[in-house]
Amino acid sequence: MTPVSRKKLDIEIDKFLNNILTQTLSKQSSPKDVFKLLKVLLTHTELEMIKKRIGIIYLLNIGLDTENISRLTKTTRQTVIRIRLQLLDVDLENNEYVNKILKTIKISQTIKDILN
Repeated sequence: MTPVSRKKLDIEIDKFLNNILTQTLSKQSSPKDVFKLLKVLLTHTELEMIKKRIGIIYLLNIGLDTENISRLTKTTRQTVIRIRLQLLDVDLENNEYVNKILKTIKISQTIKDILN
């Protein structure tokens, strides 16, 4: 996928594009459809980074230690620590919303099974 400029957008254009993004994501009817959309919007690498970030956040929330999170997600301990610190800067309401969603996800394998 072609890289896109990092230059800041005008406020009105930014709001317009945020609206398109949120409307498009909210129109997806199943996890399979969301994944299809993400595969169009994101490169393989970008998708991998997002999966690892959400995984790190999930594992931090269930209390797994930095070393094991790093091992499971194939990231450095420094990356895990940076994400933990970034979560402190996120608006509390948004952070709680993501944590609430992650708590509702049922995982078929337990972390203990994966670690062994």
